[in-house]
Amino acid sequence: MGLESGVYFIKSSYSSGAMGRNTMGDGQQVYSLPPLDEVPKWEIEKLDDGYYTMSIEGTETAEQNGRVHALIHDEADPEHWVIRPYERKGPNVYT
Repeated sequence: MGLESGVYFIKSSYSSGAMGRNTMGDGQQVYSLPPLDEVPKWEIEKLDDGYYTMSIEGTETAEQNGRVHALIHDEADPEHWVIRPYERKGPNVYT
């Protein structure tokens, strides 16, 4: 079963840290954050074609150089992502 549209908290399966924007740099690159009081919210929208769009705190995302980036400068079109269950890692785990 696919992921439904909604607001999610995303964490890294490697570090267990919340995924968020790097506010120390240009604010574009998304990476595993150190422990925070407030975890960033991700808006995930399921499209009719089975792909998804992902926004972090209202900012759309796209792949750039093999990494997820927030499009704060409108330098690219938002990515249409493939999100699938990763059942080997357990329930509520997606890649």
